[in-house]
Parts: sequence; structure tokens; C-alpha cells
Amino acid sequence: MKNTGRFAKMFLAFVMAFGLIGGFGPMPLAAQSVSVGSESVHVDVGFAEVPFFVTVAAGTTVQHAWVSGFEGASAIVSDQTQLQGRTFEEAETVTIMVAVAVDEEHRGGTLTGQVIVDYVGGSAVGFLTVHVAVPEPTPGPTPRPVQPQTPVIVMSAPVNHIEMTPGVSTIVNVTLQNASNFHARNFHIVPRADADFTVEIVGQLPAFSVLANASRTFSMRITPHSRLETGTHTITFDYTFENNVREVTTQQGNIIVRVYRPVPGEPRVMITDFVMEEMTVNAGDDFTVRAGLRNTSTTAVSNVQLSVGGFAEGGLVSRG
Repeated sequence: MKNTGRFAKMFLAFVMAFGLIGGFGPMPLAAQSVSVGSESVHVDVGFAEVPFFVTVAAGTTVQHAWVSGFEGASAIVSDQTQLQGRTFEEAETVTIMVAVAVDEEHRGGTLTGQVIVDYVGGSAVGFLTVHVAVPEPTPGPTPRPVQPQTPVIVMSAPVNHIEMTPGVSTIVNVTLQNASNFHARNFHIVPRADADFTVEIVGQLPAFSVLANASRTFSMRITPHSRLETGTHTITFDYTFENNVREVTTQQGNIIVRVYRPVPGEPRVMITDFVMEEMTVNAGDDFTVRAGLRNTSTTAVSNVQLSVGGFAEGGLVSRG
């Protein structure tokens, strides 16, 4: 019987210790006297104050609040006047302020710590998570917009009409002059369709550039239709180019063609082309003009003379 009584006392102690009385349900615990909230805040580098909420039960005497943790930063309870050394007659929630000082080296990081409130009979802990802001990128200088620099392109040759015979092909050299200080890029030459003439670019002519104050010469093969009668015609071609900001400019060039249908037995000599060798001529400089002649008749000619006019007074002309 002694063993039985001893076993009963042990069982009762076990039941009391684990709260199994009353249908083996848990025994109710006493309410905590102080409860400290948890906060997660975003702050910048430097000094910041964070409000913290503390709930105190009636009849509780609070001693003080303090901060623990926050490795790499400084943190203190900066204002606990509503809490420290106070006995609460009624349950109340008060606010304390926690000051955090964050160094530059923690920018973009996360710091964690505890806010602890000591009261008569125990302590309560709340958690504070501080997210340190990443700096806004400093805007650089606003780039200045690129100003368009559009070249000025003119057709410098041929400057006079070209004589042709129906059904006979003629090679015409065309010179485009860049009369500006800006480069012209991605040049394209496109002859226009013409019912009276066949116009072709001689050779392969891929896209090209014409540098500032420079020129480019290319050749066209022009063939008047065999049915054409004597008369004057205009051959038109388009040329496009880009400036420094890839804006496209389209211009047109015109070649004046004088078609002459030969009369049998009548000699006929005409200028098919002429070109100036020098790109730039200053006052007082010599320059050379080369002209092409063609006898479009079936009759031989001799003693051909060429006269050049249109020069200002004092201009001298010598034949090479």
C-alpha cells in the first residue's frame, strides 16, 4: 500500500505539472504583463527615429526600455517618458521612440535588433528590422542633341548640252560637287524612266560618300531612241544622300541633250562631253577642260577648229 500511495502522489504531480486536469486539456497561462510590437522600417543613411508601441497590463510597474543588437549601427531608446518608472492602473498602449544611426557602409543592407522592456516580474521583447535605402543614381549631364548638318550637293558637270545621234550610245561623265563643310553619306544614283532614252549607270556603283568640299564623278550611258527626230530633250536622274543624323535628302540632276538626225552626205561634228580636270580653281589659276568630239555623219571632215568663249576680259585660252 505504501508503494501505491507513493505512485498516486507521483501521478498527481505529473498531472499538475503538465496541466492535464479537466479532461486532459491545457491549463490556462497567466496573461503577459507587457507586450512589445515589432517594426520593419525603411530609412536612409544617417539618423532616423522609429516609433514603437508597447502595451502594458493594469497593475504593472515598468522599469525601463533598452535596445540590443544592431551590429554595425547605433540604436538607443530616445524617448520613453510615457513608460519608464510608471505603474499602470489601467491597461494602456504607449509609444516610445527608438533612434537609429546608420553608416554609409550599410547602404542597401538590412539591420536587425531587439527592443526590450523590463518590468517588475519579467521582460518583454520586440524586434526592429531596418532596411537601409539604396541611393538614387545621380543624373548625369543631359546630352546635347546632335544638330543636323545637311550637305549642299550640286551637279558641276556637264554644264552645257550634250549632242547625240538617234540610236547611238554616248558616255556622259557626271560630276557631283559637295559645296559644303559637311560629309554626304550613303549616296545613291537612280535614273528616271524615259520613253525616248535608255539611261544606264556604267559599271557597278554601290552606295558611296562625298566628303566635304570634294566631288565624285560617275558615268552614264545614254542612248536616244532611233525614231527620235532632231530636237532638245532633258534627261533627269535622282540622287539621294544622308547627313550626320541619317536624314535623307533627295535631289535631281538634269542633263540637256540635243538630238540631231544626220542628213546623208552632210558632215556633222558635235561635242559629246567635256570635263574640267581641276576640282577647285582660284583667281589667276590655269585649268584644263577636255572635250570629246564625234563625227555623226558618213562624211569625213578635216581642219576642225574649236573656239572657247565666255571668259571675262584678260582670260587667255591655249589649245593642248
